[in-house]
Amino acid sequence: MKLYLVRHGQRGKFEKYDTLTPAGVEQAKKLGPYFKNKKIDIVYCSPQKRARNTLKYIKPYLEGSPSVKISRQVRQKGAPDEMGEEVIKKLGIKTDTQEQLDKRVLKFLNFLVKNHVNDTILVSTHKMFILSVISTLLPSKRKKYIKTPPASVTYFELDKKLKVKKFSIGGLKI
Repeated sequence: MKLYLVRHGQRGKFEKYDTLTPAGVEQAKKLGPYFKNKKIDIVYCSPQKRARNTLKYIKPYLEGSPSVKISRQVRQKGAPDEMGEEVIKKLGIKTDTQEQLDKRVLKFLNFLVKNHVNDTILVSTHKMFILSVISTLLPSKRKKYIKTPPASVTYFELDKKLKVKKFSIGGLKI
């Protein structure tokens, strides 16, 4: 299985946290060509607007129009740090603990192995989800030192037991 994890482009702040900034839109537009000659079999995308909008700029470059599934499994961990409790409640943002996120990530990875072991998968998602995937697949890597900037691509080639054959973390930086 080949797995591409795309972190969405630069996001807005505070109540605009789920939008792409103008720079984020430009970053997302530059991601598309990276996928031009990669045969993607299926796409999973977070329901958050910034992940969906990032994917919007990648999709025209995907060969054969692969199926796109919006999945709460690949959503963000919670609200960004700068948001206060009042805004979080007002917007109804669900926040997971790190343990809940890690369990969700492992469940998603096991689902992928069960259903897509021979496929190439693209996931449009968020920083903490990607960091949790990295920690799950490469437990020796220290998460606090790993950088996955906005509009970056992290890649894994995995066997059917989730053993990592190849990887690249934040390999494409826009």
